Amino acid sequence: METNPFFQIVAATFAELGVGDAVVSRTLLLKDRHFVGYCFRCGDFHAIWKPDDTEVRFFGAGGQLLRAVSLPNQEKRNAA
Repeated sequence: METNPFFQIVAATFAELGVGDAVVSRTLLLKDRHFVGYCFRCGDFHAIWKPDDTEVRFFGAGGQLLRAVSLPNQEKRNAA
């Protein structure tokens, strides 16, 4: 299990949204070969975080925004 507090927040939020015990995967988002954020997937749901954001946005299977979770400063630094 991932021990990074940022990743734990993401996994816990997916669980709160009812995803269950599905595995959370993390993918780097790149634009012109530069890091621009992470995409997390769990079941049919996904979440996006970009380094300039203070929150992670969670989306449902149809792409609708379900929740935005604010990150404490320490978790934002740990994410990068």
